[in-house]
Amino acid sequence: MVCDVMNPIVGFLVNKATGRVLDTNEEKNIYTLKYNGGTYQRWQFQRQDDGSCVLQNLATSLVLDSNGYQMYTHDLNGGRYQKWRLYWNEDNFFVLLNLATSRVLDSNFEGQVYPSVGNGGDFQKWFFAQA
Repeated sequence: MVCDVMNPIVGFLVNKATGRVLDTNEEKNIYTLKYNGGTYQRWQFQRQDDGSCVLQNLATSLVLDSNGYQMYTHDLNGGRYQKWRLYWNEDNFFVLLNLATSRVLDSNFEGQVYPSVGNGGDFQKWFFAQA
């Protein structure tokens, strides 16, 4: 599994509903785009001592962060807003739950990415493709 091993794993996060890939930029924005294979779409999954996961972008070295209202990237600070639990489904997709907000990583066909209350929908399910 992606975050079950101590060695960091690098890959892409693909949304089940849209097929788009989690992406970022130097302005710390989070969104999805069609797959392009670039480093802004590559994320390193780092297991934490508490079993959670931190997702660090390869291009910016910033980590996925949330305040409960929006998603963004930020410098690593070890806080709970930067820690995620992965809940796997039987179809090999997973939901990313933020430890601080208890909201999940959600998306839409417009490429927006935002935190939401979990509803079990495909826009909240992600697939890991190893780089």
